[in-house]
Amino acid sequence: MDTAPAHAAPHQLAQRLLAQPWPEWLDDRPAVVVPQPADRPARPMLAVDGWSIHRPDPSADPAPGWEAVLDEHLLTVTRPGGETWFTGQLPLTREWRRSVRNRGEITLISGPFGNLGGFTAAATSGQLQLVTVAARFAGGTW
Repeated sequence: MDTAPAHAAPHQLAQRLLAQPWPEWLDDRPAVVVPQPADRPARPMLAVDGWSIHRPDPSADPAPGWEAVLDEHLLTVTRPGGETWFTGQLPLTREWRRSVRNRGEITLISGPFGNLGGFTAAATSGQLQLVTVAARFAGGTW
């Protein structure tokens, strides 16, 4: 994981946090928020792949064709057809990882924002997209 030196200016630290994904909870279920800032290539969020502006039904199965694989703190998400949709390190807690193990799924939350402030604006304007995907742990990790 890229880290700024301890003496870095606050604006340098804030810049490094822009557009970084973070683990979250959605109705007591594990989720990952993946920003999609305007200055970076967009990751596809297609209705045909299961994306929706509505909260996922907790009793529904994960969207078909998606897979999230956790290897320690590295999360790799592939979309239907096997194309990598996201890969990156996340600061995961034991409780969050345990929930993924017990549920076997993660909800992805994404939209046109690059930071927490933009996330709030996207949420209040109905621009967030969500999809629940099957999840597993690589090897014996969890």
